[in-house]
Amino acid sequence: MTARLVGVSPPDIVFLHGLLGSGRNWTTVATSMSPLSSALVDLPNHGEAAWTDHLSYDLVCDDVATYLASLDEPPYLVGHSFGGRVAMLVGLRHPELLRGLVIEDTSCGTMAIDEPDQVIAAALTLPLTSLTSRSAALDQLIAQQISPTMAGFLLHNLTRRDDTWHWRPNLAVIQASLADVAAWPDTDALSFTGPVWWVRGGRSTPITADAQDQMRALFPAMITTTVRAAGHWIHAEFPEVFVSGLRRFIDTDIAQRS
Repeated sequence: MTARLVGVSPPDIVFLHGLLGSGRNWTTVATSMSPLSSALVDLPNHGEAAWTDHLSYDLVCDDVATYLASLDEPPYLVGHSFGGRVAMLVGLRHPELLRGLVIEDTSCGTMAIDEPDQVIAAALTLPLTSLTSRSAALDQLIAQQISPTMAGFLLHNLTRRDDTWHWRPNLAVIQASLADVAAWPDTDALSFTGPVWWVRGGRSTPITADAQDQMRALFPAMITTTVRAAGHWIHAEFPEVFVSGLRRFIDTDIAQRS
């Protein structure tokens, strides 16, 4: 993994992106959180991070934990979707490495992978060597029934190098690992007793009652917010709402520690 610093070191907040995303997805939120500093992480097989021959929670969790252990002070760990699941596991397995946890629109239940599978399959059909522009790529993705919003999100990962288009994420490995990404590892004997803010989108995929019960068992100090008008990308759709909630969560924790 790689990490880009916004502000001074060490970071107060570490942000983890979702599947097919990158650390830059958090730029607006991180900038808005000033004067707190942030680290925007590219997880393995995403963004500028190294490619591997597989993608698993153990691999990514270990990478994030190693990075957090290198910091002078434990930060707040914020994760969206797949990154939120990674953040949860880091908190459960290495609670001493973070001050608090923010989980955006995901849970410890089974993760839906139908949409990312369809999106990756469509992306892999694009003729990168003859592709003329991002707009042409957008048209081809939409022609394969990929929503304009999802297609636009994905195309942030398409870059031009040596006169040829390239994908930043390792699409083939991510696709081959989707079944592992969908499953939730065994965490029955674990819990994270630190502060947790679980924020969900009211228009996103509903989270089952069983998953909600398990979340409360794993994170007994958890507080929950539902942004009713938001879908899956709360921090992108309503950045001011997300930033306000994140700042309040951190300020409250700091005040309680004083």
